[in-house]
Amino acid sequence: MRKIIILIVSLSIITVEVASATSKAMPLNKENVIACAIRIKRAIEWVTPQEQQMMIGNTDFSKKIITRIMVQPITVDGYDFEKTVLAIVAVVASGNLPLDLAHKTGLLFILTSIYGSSSHLVSYGLMSQSTRIALEDAVQQVVK
Repeated sequence: MRKIIILIVSLSIITVEVASATSKAMPLNKENVIACAIRIKRAIEWVTPQEQQMMIGNTDFSKKIITRIMVQPITVDGYDFEKTVLAIVAVVASGNLPLDLAHKTGLLFILTSIYGSSSHLVSYGLMSQSTRIALEDAVQQVVK
């Protein structure tokens, strides 16, 4: 039993080191985008009503949930959250969205999901204000 606990602790430490070891944006290929969109969707669905209630007026807990829902689906594979958001914004701003419907839908789902939480992401120091402005501009371009 003790060896298993030590193994779990060791794996957690390795995971944290790998996740923080890179400062690259997630490559926006179809497979990565769809996997990330699914992780965000599942993370949103897994927030319980009790957790939603606990978020009200509890900044630390709210930050933990927002991180779990929006940031970790990108950083779990070692990619930088903000750089990935900016990469998605750049694709949308260029007007060169993928023709593949699943790929395009995944990109737009990630973009709009993060946009919906952008004020919290900025207030918790998880995203810069300049990225939020770029994100808002990209969403407005999609809505037009």
